[in-house]
Amino acid sequence: MLATICLSVVLLQPIVASEKKAVTSSGIVMPGNWTTQKAYPVPYGNYTYATSIAADADSNAHVAFLYAPWNNTPVELVYASNSGGTWHNDTICRVPGTYWAETGIVIPSDGQARIGLANRTGVYFFEKSSGAWTSSTVDVGPVNYSTMTMLLDSHGAIRFYYQMNTTVKEALRGPAGWIQHDFLNTSSWGPVALDSAGHVHTAIATADGLVHLSNVTGVWATEMVDVGSAPREISIGFSGPPANNVTIAYIDGKEHNVKVASNSTSDWTFVIVRGGSSSDYFNGLSTAQISSTFDPKYPIQNIRLAFYSDSDLMVTSTSVDGPHYMGGGNAIEEGLTSTGPTDMASDPNGHMHLLYQNSEDGALKYATDALRVPPRPLFEEIASGYHSITLSWRWFENYGESHTFEFRVYRVNQEDSNGRWELVGTVHARGLPPYNSYSDHTYSFTQSGLRSDRSYYYSVSGVNDVGEGIRSSTLSAVPDSALSPDFIAFVVSFAAAMVLASVVIIQNRKRIKAIMRPKTPAREYHAPTGPKTTTPPDEVDKEEVVDGHPELLKKT
Repeated sequence: MLATICLSVVLLQPIVASEKKAVTSSGIVMPGNWTTQKAYPVPYGNYTYATSIAADADSNAHVAFLYAPWNNTPVELVYASNSGGTWHNDTICRVPGTYWAETGIVIPSDGQARIGLANRTGVYFFEKSSGAWTSSTVDVGPVNYSTMTMLLDSHGAIRFYYQMNTTVKEALRGPAGWIQHDFLNTSSWGPVALDSAGHVHTAIATADGLVHLSNVTGVWATEMVDVGSAPREISIGFSGPPANNVTIAYIDGKEHNVKVASNSTSDWTFVIVRGGSSSDYFNGLSTAQISSTFDPKYPIQNIRLAFYSDSDLMVTSTSVDGPHYMGGGNAIEEGLTSTGPTDMASDPNGHMHLLYQNSEDGALKYATDALRVPPRPLFEEIASGYHSITLSWRWFENYGESHTFEFRVYRVNQEDSNGRWELVGTVHARGLPPYNSYSDHTYSFTQSGLRSDRSYYYSVSGVNDVGEGIRSSTLSAVPDSALSPDFIAFVVSFAAAMVLASVVIIQNRKRIKAIMRPKTPAREYHAPTGPKTTTPPDEVDKEEVVDGHPELLKKT
């Protein structure tokens, strides 16, 4: 996908962060917050390069890159992913005797990463089988610097495009191996994108400016996009609707701007995403194309861009089909002492995945908005009770999202002129939904001891590992001052039932008492007043059975 300094575009196809930095947006710049993580630690003096990134349907990131020790030997091809919740990596192979190389990575429908590597010896393909990485040779020969693109076509087949000398070649995988054929003769070649019909599009930097080259008509045709622009770090993709509008992002080296060009109209239109001056320097540009239907809350076609503005890593968004300026960008990380290339990918859920290098310790860094704060809960009902209020809301949660573990209930009353929201309770959320599904639950909360002469306003928010989400809409109610007729009727019915039950119990107890009278303990015998005498044994009280019950009789 992306070479050491050039870029490419990835068409649209859960984790605890080590550190977090929220990014606020205006308009429709970015949904959610951005979270950064270390994807691969790099010891001092070593470095990574030739990075590429892709994302699967569960919003997991998959990256490929070359890892070089301080003496450059041996260089290792490494695969890393955060699938399963933590970052893990495999060393695929050693790539001896080369510094220049580039990698590519794609995720077919089976969710398993396929990796490509191009260098001065040829093009190579890697995939994992039975727990081990296997390789095959796509083509042999020196590949021109920064000309290899690896992608999936509309049928899910893997294609390679690359240039050897002045010949652009295409390679496809056949039953017996890789099939190559000469595609085009040209002195310049750039990143490749395929439209829905399988036509090839590329954008090329020439001495005259930015050029678009395609075979849509069956023959290769070129058209000038931006005359005299001195373009660099180019990417190409498509926006919609319709889906075949060619969209090119690049850095205009002459005007010192980050720009987007599109042929969505009869002519090319331009958006200046980030304007600069001769003293400003932009580099490391990467982009990702997003389907216009990825999120109903963000319906306008968005093009996400990442780039360095001097020492700050910026992420921003623009649209060629809606507003033509979406702001200058938000800083993911600031004050970087070195600014290498970036790679960006999108997943089918509309989340962004960004790969870059941390200048402080050399670590390969990863940023994503896939770990988003929860959206607004959907209020269903608010009901008044006797000096109490009960509210209920519905909650939908998809598998693979950062799990919402708690809801916070806020309240403000009518008499509070400052409108200060007070946290009055929390409700624990249910467990994660099952694999590849979503959950739909209703939650409720009741607050008692409220006054009946004022209105109370309530709002609810969800909380997950990223943070607290946006609060719901506000609902209000006034507690009842008297018991409801239904409740009174219930109490009366209950009391009547209890009285009847008590009468029955009392009657039964009397009957039981009459049937089973307890044994009376023997009374102490006292002699008549006078001199003390000894009572003969045969004159002590004796028991006699009367009607089957023992009675104590005193002998007279």
